[in-house]
This record gives sequence, structure tokens and C-alpha cells, in this order.
Amino acid sequence: MILSSKLLYSSISNKKEDLSYYWSLGYADREGIRVGDRFKNFRTRLNLESKVTNFLTIGLTSQFATKDKGAQAADVTQRTNN
Repeated sequence: MILSSKLLYSSISNKKEDLSYYWSLGYADREGIRVGDRFKNFRTRLNLESKVTNFLTIGLTSQFATKDKGAQAADVTQRTNN
């Protein structure tokens, strides 16, 4: 179950006669109902393509992602009764 969530995404792209590109960014921050139950994620992607000559086209596809699962979630089975 997700208590709160923040999602942000953005992208830009363009295509000309001999060049095209696409770049996107994404960020997610989700918090669960238990203490420490949190997930953060950042990712980006870049696609480039260029027509060098009539018979040769080169391209690049690149992506990066990182995640943080936050602090260790509380374990309710480990609690003690006083």
C-alpha cells in the first residue's frame, strides 16, 4: 500500500532532415504506510540518430537509472510486549 507518491516525468524530442533526438527524465518518490517503507527512483534516456550520408546512418541509445529503497522498514514481528 502506498501512502504518498510523487511522480515527475518530462521528455523532449525533435526530428530534422538529418538528425533526430529524444531525451527523457523521470523521478519517483513513493512512501508506504510502514516506517522506513520508501522507494526513490531516478532515470534518464537519450536517443540520437544522424544521417551521415545517403547510405550511412549512425545512432546512440543510452540510459541510466538509480534507485534508493530508503531505510529498512520496521519489522512488526520483532516487537516485544512489556
